[in-house]
Amino acid sequence: MGGLTGPQLRSLACPNCGAPVSVRAVGITLTVVCGNCGSSLDATDPDLAILKQSFAAGSRARIPLGTRGRLAGVEWEAIGYLERSGGGGQWDETLLFNPWAGYRFLIHAEGEWRLGAALDKLPSNDGRDLILDGERFRIRGGYDATVDFVVGEFYWRVAVGETVSVIEYAHASGATLSREANGSEVSWTRLELQGDGVVESAFGLEPPPADEPASQFGQRRAPLETSLIALVATVLLLFISVLGPSEKRLLEVQLMAVPDGPVLTETLGVVPINRHRSIVAVTSWANLENAWVDLDFALVNRATQERFEAYAIAERYTGHDSDGYWSEGDTAPTVHFASLPRGTYDLIVEASAHLWPARGYWDSPPDLAATPIRVTVAASSNAQVPGNLLLALVLIWALPTLQWLFYFNTGDN
Repeated sequence: MGGLTGPQLRSLACPNCGAPVSVRAVGITLTVVCGNCGSSLDATDPDLAILKQSFAAGSRARIPLGTRGRLAGVEWEAIGYLERSGGGGQWDETLLFNPWAGYRFLIHAEGEWRLGAALDKLPSNDGRDLILDGERFRIRGGYDATVDFVVGEFYWRVAVGETVSVIEYAHASGATLSREANGSEVSWTRLELQGDGVVESAFGLEPPPADEPASQFGQRRAPLETSLIALVATVLLLFISVLGPSEKRLLEVQLMAVPDGPVLTETLGVVPINRHRSIVAVTSWANLENAWVDLDFALVNRATQERFEAYAIAERYTGHDSDGYWSEGDTAPTVHFASLPRGTYDLIVEASAHLWPARGYWDSPPDLAATPIRVTVAASSNAQVPGNLLLALVLIWALPTLQWLFYFNTGDN
């Protein structure tokens, strides 16, 4: 499409201050705001009757009114400008006009531009989501938006202080739907995010400062970047875990613990640590039935006598009740000695076995002829701690998870 021709300008004087006022969309514009004194004027009145005087002297439009630029293949002229606040933020809107294409809204919010067009059909509801042209928009939030400054001409009545209720819905692509309602009407607008520098290039504006803060819209984009970083970190973590030093079995011994007998104390063997630091895992297996074995382990450095201790319990209980058969307990507990320094250690254990009375009488005397319980103890160096790996994964994905929850569920609702 070529340059803007179409309707002729209508030039009059502001009845409040006498400054020249131009009406570009004659026959369509309802309100024109004087750029000198800020008075809201009735564009349908031959004498531009004053609707409201705001006395916001001077125009501070980001795109000077009357400036032309090409967006989405159409040449537009900036004819109106207003500033709004609400929901904890501030933004400005420029009304664009083309005699053949109609109106568009160009919204600037802290570094980002969005081009909006009024919908000619209503989206359909799907629970809390909206469907438009097969695309799903999730509710993002609601707030009241108030006009703080206005200048130029508009096809609706507008003045400083007017407030509308806004509900926003977001699509995964970055597009948004905005529902604005006042006491008399409801309007819907679809807004598309403009690329970096597109609007500035179209209207000959200065590029934004490099340190301009990210916008509210930007904060609500799908957090793809942080998710990608978390994915790379996860792959690296698993890669390091797999290619790290393999777990090495150092010893495996058996001991016999007499139920309710004396505490058994034994030195099970030597545990050498050849790396600067290593994790030692000690696992115990016991064939138990209504019994438990308390296991107090200690690794004692032969050179320094430094002592590292850990406790485990192997147990298993079974029975019947009104709900039927039940069982509980862990017959193969594992303890970890984290980050042991290089050296030679003796693995010492104190074990005591106990029976759980089968008939449920806790005062039953011990069975002196009870069969000893066989306990197998194994120690390994360079052990992996599943809990540490899980914690690392939780920390890696904490921020992306919160951002995705914010992306899908933000809003005062």
